[in-house]
Amino acid sequence: MGAEDGDASKMGTEANSARIAVIIPCYRVRATILEVVRATLPFADDVFCVDDRCPEQSGDAVAEAFAGEPAVHVIRREKNIRLFLNHHAYRLDTAGDLITAVVALNTQTSEELRFTAPLFADCTGHGVPGALLSMLGMSYLDEIVQRREITQANQVLNELRIQIKHSLRQHGQTEESRDGIDMALCVFDMKNREMQYAGANNPLYHFRDVNGRPELKEIKADPMPVGYYRGKDTSFTNHLIQLEMGDTFYLFSDGFMDQKGGKENKKFMSKNFKKLLLEIHDHPMYEQKDILDKTLANWMGDNTQMDDVLVIGVRV
Repeated sequence: MGAEDGDASKMGTEANSARIAVIIPCYRVRATILEVVRATLPFADDVFCVDDRCPEQSGDAVAEAFAGEPAVHVIRREKNIRLFLNHHAYRLDTAGDLITAVVALNTQTSEELRFTAPLFADCTGHGVPGALLSMLGMSYLDEIVQRREITQANQVLNELRIQIKHSLRQHGQTEESRDGIDMALCVFDMKNREMQYAGANNPLYHFRDVNGRPELKEIKADPMPVGYYRGKDTSFTNHLIQLEMGDTFYLFSDGFMDQKGGKENKKFMSKNFKKLLLEIHDHPMYEQKDILDKTLANWMGDNTQMDDVLVIGVRV
């Protein structure tokens, strides 16, 4: 049930009804994304497909996943995706860190169309599958931990993998989605000062003072995502860590280390990241944040940020 260009005021009224709005450029729609959209509904009850490049006209190679059928036809059949052709999403309205609206320009009439919702999921073309997978993962994590009361870290990842692969219909065939989630998961027993850690491609850095000298221990993640994996599905590893007062540990995405910059315009790399954390791990947490922000900005220089950057530091 795709809606085409028409009365802008009518479309605006319809857009305002969204609980969670997902903006997807038409040329990025793939079978993979549609599978994720279907799985996340009704969590994302409005998906707006907005683009000024109609696949029927532009010749973009967007229909490969649909056996030669133009993606626009596939989109029109989706009940929860409303299609807005000849629109270019060019501006975000924000309130603090929150996105309150996405504004699109009709490239034929120059009229503006404003999409509003209490919550937006990925309002640009880049990273659409990741944004939708995040919604799916959070929903399943809530079910696994809160409802099924599974609290062993590796078992949470094992169960999450089952759910993700089922939702994306990943059975090992070459034409299937190969999307997955990299993540680090910790479970705390505050009474006994124990922490479980399980990782899917994302490791944990643990700092402890030993005989007055800081010592870094990297707890490696299992080299596989939560989702499709070329090898055989094996259980994620459950690491049990006995915590001591003063311990500091870090969880992070690969965005900081993969950022290009410096004199030779190379990646920051894990070696430099470890060295930086070793130098600052005993600073107050708010100072560490400032140092990380400034270090990344100085390293980037005039380069654009390549990926999302997340660093979580915890001190016992």
